[in-house]
Amino acid sequence: MLAKNFVKDRLQFIKEGKSKNIPAEYVRLKHELAVKWDYIMSPPFRNFEQMMLSNGNNIPATDYLLCYSLLENDLENFVNALLASRYNIKNLPKHYQEAVMVYLSNTENPNPKIREAVIDNGIKQRYAQFATIVNNAGENAYRLAKQNFANTYWTYYAFENPMSKNFSLKNSQQ
Repeated sequence: MLAKNFVKDRLQFIKEGKSKNIPAEYVRLKHELAVKWDYIMSPPFRNFEQMMLSNGNNIPATDYLLCYSLLENDLENFVNALLASRYNIKNLPKHYQEAVMVYLSNTENPNPKIREAVIDNGIKQRYAQFATIVNNAGENAYRLAKQNFANTYWTYYAFENPMSKNFSLKNSQQ
C-alpha cells in the first residue's frame, strides 16, 4: 500500500521495457549480474545445525548455532541443540547456564534431560535477584537490571532483544 507508486513504475518497466525513473541501461546491467538459476538458501540456524550434526567435533559451528538461537530468543532450539551437541552439560559456559535458567523458569514442560545441567550456585542466586528486580521494579526494572546485570543473557533476553515485549519471569526459583 505504501509502495503503490514504486510498484506502478516497476510494472510499467516490466510491460514496456522503459520507465521515467529507471534507466534501461541500469536494468540491463543488473540482469547480467543476476543469478541465472533459482535456489533456496537455508536460514543460518539450519546451516549451523547441519555443520554441527555432520561433524560433532566442529565446536565453532556448535557455538554459532547455540549463539544464533540465543540471539533469536529461541530457547527451545537452543536446548535441543545443546543436548545434541558434544557439550558437557555439567560444565557449561556462563551465558549458556544463564540461558538454561531462563528456559527452565519459563517453559511449562522443559526437556527433562536439561535438568541434568549443572548451574553454578552464584548464577542461581544472581538469577533470583534479577527475577525479583524484573517482577517488582516496574518501569525502573530495565535501569536496575542494566546496573546490576549488564553482562548477562537475562538482560538481553528480557529487555534488549527486539523480540522482548512485556517480559516477566514466571517461575524464577527453579
